[in-house]
Amino acid sequence: MYNKTLSYADMIIENVSRFPEPEKMQPYVLQAYFAKGLTYFQLAKFWGEVPIKRGATYDLEKLPKSTIPEVLEVATDYALKALDLPKFEELKDYTGTARPQKQYGSKGAAAALLAHLYAWRAAIEEKPEYWAEAEKYCTMIIEGETGYYELATDPEKVCTEVMLRNSG
Repeated sequence: MYNKTLSYADMIIENVSRFPEPEKMQPYVLQAYFAKGLTYFQLAKFWGEVPIKRGATYDLEKLPKSTIPEVLEVATDYALKALDLPKFEELKDYTGTARPQKQYGSKGAAAALLAHLYAWRAAIEEKPEYWAEAEKYCTMIIEGETGYYELATDPEKVCTEVMLRNSG
């Protein structure tokens, strides 16, 4: 699953220049960046040292494992690129059609990923300066810079709506 995600994202990133109007593909490139950032973060959390692939074609048996800090750095680089995504409520495809489904990455999702990444890196890599970075991205979300987000008002709503993916 993770390797397919990375391969599909690389396919988009590497082939965007082949389209007659590559700028119209930018929403998909930003989604690919988000997917790669999230995927590498998950790989680092679940498996630690993993190969970092470079491009859509690869042979995993020939790729060396990268250190956890290297994997987290790659995840952070892609998450930072994904920060150029629009706010959730402004997501559109290349034709201008709204994309209100939560399956798509957004500026808020990228900021949340960065907050989580930096907090994790601060603990794992023992770099206290990353706590400030985590706080910066949390603050962006709290202050509405990345779109409109609201916490559930009580624990019951968390159980009856949020956990069932029925929240706004």
